[in-house]
Amino acid sequence: MLPLLLTYLVDIIKRQRMIILALMKLVLLLTRNSRMPQLTAPDNLNYQKLKIDELPLIEKVDKLDYRLLLQTHFEKTGKV
Repeated sequence: MLPLLLTYLVDIIKRQRMIILALMKLVLLLTRNSRMPQLTAPDNLNYQKLKIDELPLIEKVDKLDYRLLLQTHFEKTGKV
């Protein structure tokens, strides 16, 4: 029983392989004779390269008291 099943399955695999090969040949034949543009390797074009600015200088900011700032602003302008 088992050898019969194995030979049957092997026979099915062989038929499927033949069908796959025939379909591959058909696809190759159709793509060669089609009017589609042929795929080529991409050209190495020198486009504008990305330019990156230099990093800005980071200066340490002095901590200020908002009360002192309000007082100096009031003294200069007379407004709050």
